[in-house]
Amino acid sequence: MNKSEQVPKSKVLLLGDSQRGRYQDCVKQMLADRAEVVAPGENGRFSLYTSMRLPIWLKELGTPDIVHWNNGLWDLGINPTRGPAQFSLEDYLTNLKTILAMLRKTSARLIWATSTPVPEKRPQKPGGWLWKMAEIRRYNAAAEELMRSENVPINDLFPLILADMDHLLDEGMCHLSDAGVRVAAQAVVICIEREMALLPGTRANKTGEVVETPIEGTLTGGPMPGQGEVFSG
Repeated sequence: MNKSEQVPKSKVLLLGDSQRGRYQDCVKQMLADRAEVVAPGENGRFSLYTSMRLPIWLKELGTPDIVHWNNGLWDLGINPTRGPAQFSLEDYLTNLKTILAMLRKTSARLIWATSTPVPEKRPQKPGGWLWKMAEIRRYNAAAEELMRSENVPINDLFPLILADMDHLLDEGMCHLSDAGVRVAAQAVVICIEREMALLPGTRANKTGEVVETPIEGTLTGGPMPGQGEVFSG
């Protein structure tokens, strides 16, 4: 293929909290030959924060072709030093609808990711964050119902990490471990590739196939630091 026939890379926007901050470099690496992967330089925190900052991020990063997005752990987590300590499910869904409406205006293909599990055996610090598995499931279920009603594909990271939390979460038992980063990034990439195949004029669309990156032997080793603010507790 000569330069005049080259298909431009798709622009992929990653939105989310510090879990996104941890896997985004892996996603960039895995899609480097066929997508420009961008993300805010700050933590997406809770859904209300994302809804307030999203217009600025879109202006800074440009209009995406695909958006992979999550909010949740900051909303449903209980933080005694914050008011409210926990965002209600009603407010959470209202904020998701607001974000969804803004993203729809970009005409991007959207992917929703479920919130990852936090085991209740996680050591707690006085006054620190607290998560309850039942709440994670409840907020995930409500968000999934909303996304299905809006025909938004879902990347269900919750059961993926739940299957081996001791290995896929770090010693703080909240953030992804290096192994968890690789597993999550793989799931993100597969979902993005599926949506890339549906974009008009893309390389994947011209071949009519989605080339899924193998899980093993794809990513380089080394530490995968988080980005922006992180949970503590």
